[in-house]
Amino acid sequence: IDYIKNECVKGFHRIDSDTYVNEYTFDISTRFITATYMATLNSIEFGGLWLIMPRPGGHHAGRSGWAMGAPTLGFCIFNYAAIAAKTLLDRGFKVLMVDFDAHHGNGTQDIFWIEPRVIHIDIHEWGIYPGTGYVDDIGGGGAEGTKINIPLPHYAGDPEYIWIVENVIQPLIEVFKPNGIVVSAGFDSYVGDRLTTLSATDETYEAIAQIFIDAMKIGGVKTIITILEGGYGEGLKMGLTAYVETLIQIRK
Repeated sequence: IDYIKNECVKGFHRIDSDTYVNEYTFDISTRFITATYMATLNSIEFGGLWLIMPRPGGHHAGRSGWAMGAPTLGFCIFNYAAIAAKTLLDRGFKVLMVDFDAHHGNGTQDIFWIEPRVIHIDIHEWGIYPGTGYVDDIGGGGAEGTKINIPLPHYAGDPEYIWIVENVIQPLIEVFKPNGIVVSAGFDSYVGDRLTTLSATDETYEAIAQIFIDAMKIGGVKTIITILEGGYGEGLKMGLTAYVETLIQIRK
């Protein structure tokens, strides 16, 4: 935190080959931290659906910045999804984290690597930045089995994602019975995104959102907190819209 604060005093420059800061970065990032924290507190009191849209996202930021051997911070400054999850944990929630950004959430995995109270599912494209997220990365220090990495081959799309929803996420919700879900929602897996080769469409994001709705309707899940991660083209426009429009059906 102090490192980022001190770097921002210097004005615009790159702190690595991907990530830049300027004189406003620290203030803006800490405001997103506050927004995430307050939204999470409100979710504990009132329940429901909460969406925080920081730019850039945060799931590559680990305990000390660079995480799990990644070469850069991958645009990220602070990890907002981790803040939401930690806030829920501190108040006795069982937390399920689902990260469907096309890039592995190495920072989130790093932060909760030895935390057995957090189930972290990460669905990502294999062979792209940050080069982490192996299937056998399952957590450590007593948290073994609570970190689930699902690397997808290039060009995977709706059939693969929907299979994961039906055969991994849904059964896990039924067994683990979380009462809080934190979502790292990245839309760079949308077909045509220039940073990935995945080919998800609206159908994928609708299916993911629907499983969260079903979990809330059953009554066990009190709150769903979504943090916007990647997505830089049509996916951010179409995928995010499909995800949110499906989620808000719960209010009908």
